Amino acid sequence: MRALLVTLGTTGDIYPMIGLGKAIKQHGGAVTIATSEYFRAEIEAAGMGFIALAPHWTQEEFVDLAKQLNRNTNPAVELRWIFQSFKPALPENLRLLEAAAQNHDIMVASYLLPFLSGIADRVGLPFAITAFCHSAVPSPDQVMRGYPELRWLPRPLRRVYNRFFWYAADKAVDALLNHTIGAELKAAKIPKINRFFCQPARLVLATVSPGLMQPGGVTFDSRFVFSGYIRHQPPEDPALQQRLDSFCGSKKVPVINFGSMVRDSSQKQFQRFLKNWPKGRKLIVQAGWAGLAVPTDRPEILGLGKTNHDVLFGYASVVVHHGGAGTTGSVLHAGVPHLVVPHIADQFFWASEVVRLGVGHTISCKRWERNALGAIDAVLGDHSCSEKAREAAAVLATENGGESSVRLLREFMEREKMRPGGTPTAGPDA
Repeated sequence: MRALLVTLGTTGDIYPMIGLGKAIKQHGGAVTIATSEYFRAEIEAAGMGFIALAPHWTQEEFVDLAKQLNRNTNPAVELRWIFQSFKPALPENLRLLEAAAQNHDIMVASYLLPFLSGIADRVGLPFAITAFCHSAVPSPDQVMRGYPELRWLPRPLRRVYNRFFWYAADKAVDALLNHTIGAELKAAKIPKINRFFCQPARLVLATVSPGLMQPGGVTFDSRFVFSGYIRHQPPEDPALQQRLDSFCGSKKVPVINFGSMVRDSSQKQFQRFLKNWPKGRKLIVQAGWAGLAVPTDRPEILGLGKTNHDVLFGYASVVVHHGGAGTTGSVLHAGVPHLVVPHIADQFFWASEVVRLGVGHTISCKRWERNALGAIDAVLGDHSCSEKAREAAAVLATENGGESSVRLLREFMEREKMRPGGTPTAGPDA
C-alpha cells in the first residue's frame, strides 16, 4: 500500500495521520503526508515522505490565527473562517496533490477535505476520510448535536426527524463551503462539495474508541466505521522523566495543558489563576501555544514545553485541558481524571463525552481561572472519576486503532477494485 495522507490544522489534526502512517509502514507500506511545513521535521523523523501544503505558517502565525478563531462562537463562522484561511493557497495545493496522487495507491484525507475525492477519482485512487470526532457521524437514530432529541416521539417518527436535520445540516454546510471555495474547485475541475456530513467518502474512519464511544443500538451508514484511536507522540525524553521524578516525588500532581488554544486573554487569565493557586501546592503547567509562563518565584509550579503526553500524564492526578480530541484521547489512555475547559467547536462535545463516561468534570472557559481550583479539588474528591478513568484506560488497552485502520483500508481498496463504474453508492440510512 502506497498511501497519500492529507490533512491541515494543528497538532490534534496532524498526529492521528502520523499514527496512521506509522501503522501502514509497520505493515510494509509506504506513506507520504501532505500538510503544513511546520510539521515537516516530525513527519520525516517518522520515516515518511512529506509534501508541504501552503500557507507555510510559522508557530507565531498559527498562534495569531488561533486567536482569531477563538474570537468566533458560531460553528458555521468558524468553519467558513478555516476555509477562508487556506483559500488563497488552494489552487496550488490541488495541483501538488494531483501530481503526488499519481504515485500512490490510496488517498486518505481529514474530515475537512472531502472535496479531494475529486482528485482521487480523476487519478483512479480509492479515497477515504478520517474523522476524529464522532459527533459528526450521522445516523437516523440520533439527531445532529445541538438540536432537540425528542425522545418522546415514536422511533419511526424520530428517525424521520433525525434524518431531516442531518439533511438540513448537509445542505447548509455544502452551501457555505461551496460559496467560500466553489470558484477554486470549479477552476480545478473538481465537483462541488455535496453531502459534507452524510456522504463525504465511501469509507470514513471514525478514529475513536468503539468500546467507549460507539453508541449501542444505533444504525450507521456502512461507510462509517469506528476504527479506534490512532495515536502518535513525540519521542520520550529520559531527562524530562528524571525532572518529573524529582519534582513529583512519590505523589501525582495536577497538570494544566491547553494545547494550541490561544485567546487574547490567555496570559491574563493564567496569571489570575496563579494568584489563586495555593503557595507550596505542586502543579505542572505545559506552556502550549499560548506560552503560559510560570514565575521564577513559584518553585512549586513546574513549567514545561512540548512533551510526550503518555509520559507527562503518568505523573498527573488530574489533567486540566481544553477538550481537544487528541488531548482527551491521551488523558483517557492515561487513566487519569479530566477537568475540561472547552473553548471552541468540538471541544464542547468532548467535554460532554468526558461527563457521560464519568471520567471527569467540566467548567466554562469564561473565568475559568476563578473556578479551576475548586473544580480540581472536586474532581480529586470524586473517587468515581478515578475509578471510571482506570476502567476506560483498560478498555482502550484492548483496542488497536492503527491495526484496525490498516485492515479496513486494505479491505476498502479490494472493494473499490470490484466496484463497477466508479460511481459512489449511497448507504441505506444516512
